[in-house]
Amino acid sequence: MKTTEIDDTRLRPDKYKDRELRRISSAYRYIKIPGFIQDADPKEHLREHLGYILGKLDVLLDDPVKIDTQTISREVYVLGCMKYRFNEVTRELDVNSRVIGNHYMKEENHFEVLHPLSSSYWLRYLIKSWLCRRKDRRLSKYENWLVTVIYQQLLKDRRFIRLRKTLFKAFGLDMTLVTIALRARMETKSVLLVSWLYQLVWQNENIYRQVNKENPQLLPVLTLAMESGKLAFEADPIKELKRAFLADGVSESGWKYLCLHGSKIFKPIWNSPYHSDWVAIIDYLIFLQKAHLPAPPSPLVFEILISCSTYTDMYWKTLPSEFVSMLLNESDAHRGKEDFTRLKNEAAQILFWIDREDWKLNKQQRRAGWRALCNRVDRWFKYWCQLQSADDEPWEPIINAFVCGDLVVQPLTTERELIEEGVEMRNCIADFVADCKEQTFQILSVRDIRNGKRVANIGIEVVVEENQWALFDVLGVANTAVPEKIEAIANYAVEITNRIIRKKYNIQLEQIEMDL
Repeated sequence: MKTTEIDDTRLRPDKYKDRELRRISSAYRYIKIPGFIQDADPKEHLREHLGYILGKLDVLLDDPVKIDTQTISREVYVLGCMKYRFNEVTRELDVNSRVIGNHYMKEENHFEVLHPLSSSYWLRYLIKSWLCRRKDRRLSKYENWLVTVIYQQLLKDRRFIRLRKTLFKAFGLDMTLVTIALRARMETKSVLLVSWLYQLVWQNENIYRQVNKENPQLLPVLTLAMESGKLAFEADPIKELKRAFLADGVSESGWKYLCLHGSKIFKPIWNSPYHSDWVAIIDYLIFLQKAHLPAPPSPLVFEILISCSTYTDMYWKTLPSEFVSMLLNESDAHRGKEDFTRLKNEAAQILFWIDREDWKLNKQQRRAGWRALCNRVDRWFKYWCQLQSADDEPWEPIINAFVCGDLVVQPLTTERELIEEGVEMRNCIADFVADCKEQTFQILSVRDIRNGKRVANIGIEVVVEENQWALFDVLGVANTAVPEKIEAIANYAVEITNRIIRKKYNIQLEQIEMDL
């Protein structure tokens, strides 16, 4: 069955729509009075004042805006309680909202330019003024309730809704400057335009227009520079911005990186608390320079850096550049929410390792990337957990430390020493703790006598069938091969061990013969 839609606009012209709407002055009869007011007389008294205020607003909404252009300032009066003033000479904006009789007092706070009357703060001054005129101050304790209820009724009125949407047109703003001011905000997701920012753009119109023409991505940075007094107003603004960045420690490549990606690179730091000044963006750009200027990180990655740095004494600016570079490269390759949760946990564990170890990555390890670093930290964490419960009681070494040229060979005699050696040398010698305690195995650490750097590990085991000690293995860092010099030292250590064991055995035989 075919249906026909009826165009009700023909039946009800626009000029009659407002007449058919219920006026807000009649709503006071249906508004529920707060339950904490018990007496009937105060309730009726409160309802009477509510009807008086709604009636006054009802009349004002019929003709809510009056414009005065007879002076050097454009003055816009709204609902008889707000006066917006736009000085064409000094290019200043202000709002006067406190009404005392026919006098307007300047409001200290800035106002929202494109969406005025978006909150109910102005009603508070209006209600105070009207109640003072009626010389009734008994209702001051119900002021918050009155403001809330009246604003709710205004939001149901079509005239007030239309006023909120179209009021900015009465301000006579230059819409080109409005567009530039919106681009110059740090909070890009917001739809608000605060009066101080429009005033700044208005007063420095030529500078903002030039930057908007050459590189509009730099407009938010320009706003910070203007506030910080970093620019000379007579010079080229782009050149002055570059001079300001280079003077504060940013490199030439860092400036090119900023020009390429624009102010969006500072989005993570602007979204965090207390990081919206000039010093913060300089520190952040230098921070990215140390990480070799990767792809602009997202706010989630910066949140990872801030949250993970709480596990250590390091602030996000002092985190190691190699760690940051690897983290940013990994986050650029994986941008899912689950990936960021995993990254956060892995970064926290790596920082825990960095804070407790004298770490350093070689060229091959840096090329291996984030996953290889995580695997290394996992192995270290496993041994670190063992280290917390390690036994510090030493066992008797078979041979003592000895020196061979520029190398020193020393025995490892505690469980803690074996675990630490295994972590540093990236091997599994910590698994031989039980054998070392039973004197069937011994591990020697070969180190550089000049700086104490670990070079190799020598493992010597007992061969029961031959009743002597033999070389089990000799390996370098991460089980790599060692030069012939160290192999010779290992064979010498085996020879010394067997010599000591035979000497002890002969002494024991002599003692037995003497006893017999």
